[in-house]
Amino acid sequence: MHLKRLLLLGVSSIALAALAPAARAADLADTSVPLAASLPKVTVFVEGGVNWANGDRLYPNTPLPDFFSPFAGAGGEVAAGLDYRIDNTWHVSASFRYGWNQRNRHHGTSEVVTFARPPGDGTSGPNNSFDTTDARAGTVHVRSSHLVADFAVGRDLGIGSGEAQVKLGLRYADLSEKISGPGVAYIGTSLGSLTSVDNAYLKSRFQGLGPRVAVEGSMPISGQWGVDYGAGAAYLFALKRDRTFALSGGEMITQSDKKGVFNLDASLALTYNFTPATKVAVGYRADAYFGALPGIDFTKVGGGADTTRVYHGAFLRLTTAF
Repeated sequence: MHLKRLLLLGVSSIALAALAPAARAADLADTSVPLAASLPKVTVFVEGGVNWANGDRLYPNTPLPDFFSPFAGAGGEVAAGLDYRIDNTWHVSASFRYGWNQRNRHHGTSEVVTFARPPGDGTSGPNNSFDTTDARAGTVHVRSSHLVADFAVGRDLGIGSGEAQVKLGLRYADLSEKISGPGVAYIGTSLGSLTSVDNAYLKSRFQGLGPRVAVEGSMPISGQWGVDYGAGAAYLFALKRDRTFALSGGEMITQSDKKGVFNLDASLALTYNFTPATKVAVGYRADAYFGALPGIDFTKVGGGADTTRVYHGAFLRLTTAF
């Protein structure tokens, strides 16, 4: 009887030992959560900041450039966007950004200015390759705006200690700039007479759509502090690219073409996480469009000019996920 008890006890111990791993596995299976379910599905951000528009002047190689062709001053920029996680690896995202700049530049005195013209272009004034006129006193107004929209499919990279994502998608950009006020103009179809005018304006615009590739991510630094980064490159096919030059007397010239534009952008920000799902970022962004806006260059045959525009500035961004 005693032996029988020992055998039963031994069998019971072996059975318990055999069942223990299965029981532990069952417990783990019951408490585990799929990765996709544990990650937030939607991430949204809102952003605001200060912005400048620099690059090339719309009237390159002009005398008195700060009066005839000033850059727009400081302005504002707002943005918003969302990222939707499809599964453990893939995302879709969309973002929109709008910025505006303006400046009023006053010139208090009239003075004589000389414009260099390309010799042999058939439009040179009486001084062969130079034309002289009076620049009238007054105020020049500059208005600039840009609208950018991005749509992309993203994939997690799974590198480093933070989140990183490579994106492939489309970028749409609408850039516009206008200079108005006192100026000079070549009057007539032959463009042979340089004349001072009280009011003229040059309006330049580019609208484009094209493929964009980008890398975005974040890295922890210490505790709740971290860094957000991003960089992208795009080629935008012109949907519309034109310039309009008009005088107060009604004369107007409009020219257009379909030149594409290369675009590069980058941003870097310091972040603070209030919670695992919510953070605030303070950073700086630059967004360059090479040769995007058509201008006027009196020193070139035909007067055409392709001017680069760089929009840059500091921003404050709030991001949350759920």
